[in-house]
Amino acid sequence: MELVEVVLQSRRGEGTLATHVVLGGRSAAAEALWASCDRPGMRVRLRAGEVEDEVGLASVPGAPFELLLERASPLGDAVEALEPGAPLLCSPAFGHGMPLGQFEGHDLYLIGHGAGLGPVRGVALAALAERQRWRSVHVMCEAHFLRELPYRSEYPAWQRMGARVYQLFQRPDMGKWRGSEAAYIYEELRDLGPDPERSAVFAAGPPELLAGVAGVMRALEHEPRKLVLFERTTIAPERAREPERPAELLEKISLEGIWGSGHQCDVPDHPPVHSTPAEQPRPLGMPRYKEAAKRLAAGEPLPLPGGAH
Repeated sequence: MELVEVVLQSRRGEGTLATHVVLGGRSAAAEALWASCDRPGMRVRLRAGEVEDEVGLASVPGAPFELLLERASPLGDAVEALEPGAPLLCSPAFGHGMPLGQFEGHDLYLIGHGAGLGPVRGVALAALAERQRWRSVHVMCEAHFLRELPYRSEYPAWQRMGARVYQLFQRPDMGKWRGSEAAYIYEELRDLGPDPERSAVFAAGPPELLAGVAGVMRALEHEPRKLVLFERTTIAPERAREPERPAELLEKISLEGIWGSGHQCDVPDHPPVHSTPAEQPRPLGMPRYKEAAKRLAAGEPLPLPGGAH
């Protein structure tokens, strides 16, 4: 595939693990390069020095290319070592991308993990530029920690343009709210309950995320042509291993996630007082988690949250 010379116009950090890169160039070849992208979510090959790799476009069709690179990757390291104005080689855009024009009037679900949020950003910006054409736009962003999420500074603008943005964290300690070992973005997608007749999905990230999203949509009998998958394997950074939690703490966390710790919004408001309440508020008719644990162990029935039966 022929590569065209462009320049590194600018770069900025996005989260702690990624770098957003903007390419530039005013030659006829560079202009033809930008024009090669006719739909969002396409990809290019980028070469910096001796390092070359495939990257998803984070820009809208027709604009100078923008990319999201992982800092720990060979290509990310090579670009990080360059100064703005340094030459790079880039291919024309290729791949299927997201055919937004085929899904007018649909709910759009744009899902990404880590560096996969680069092509998700490109699709989101293209969709939000014509927001009135879609029934709704959901942008679902996943990482392991909040500080790792790319483009967080742009989320408010996306929301003002009409998107609903979800920030999800794929960690074992997040699974306590679901009573499972971990929380995954495709579980949130399943809970949202997309209408299989009026939903189009674009997902970018590692194979396990794509498999989860495909499984959810398959269970809904969703048309395969309305599901576009962009595989983007991410490099897992070295993280400190979390110490094993004692059984008593895990039991407390799990039961608080189900029954509430007393700080949930369904707690009746206190009347105005000028002193600190003597005890922590808790929903009426709902036992404390320790009481719940004892009653569960004894096989006693527990009232449902909110007083339902």
